[in-house]
Amino acid sequence: MKFKLSLVSGFVLVILFVLSCANGEKKQLNPNGDSELALLMREMEANALDMKKFIETGRVPASDYDHSTLFTAIPTEEGKTDLPEYKTMAQSYLDAMKSLQSANQNTAAGAYKDMVDMCLSCHKSMCPGPVVRIEKLYVGE
Repeated sequence: MKFKLSLVSGFVLVILFVLSCANGEKKQLNPNGDSELALLMREMEANALDMKKFIETGRVPASDYDHSTLFTAIPTEEGKTDLPEYKTMAQSYLDAMKSLQSANQNTAAGAYKDMVDMCLSCHKSMCPGPVVRIEKLYVGE
């Protein structure tokens, strides 16, 4: 009888533990929320990391990514994308991406660095939170 009670108690505890861990709520990774612009920036970072791998092996990266929604994505902080400074930097980033798209093996590394420089420049003045992550996009980091 004592064995059955221990077995049932153990089973109930395991069930309760499993149920408490599987509450279905997904924790937000970003403390600022998941705005359209934040999600786009994460996608841009993933694209840049892919391109970095190509550059590190001396190849021209696939750079056919479309980040033109920089101008229309809803930001975490309302009105931020309406600022002239943001618009200028977003256009400079898109221009750097165009240069990277037309780069050859001799110019790809420089074009990639220019693109990362644009990211860093914008974030240093507009949204400094991800600066450390952006610095890791440089080749050799």
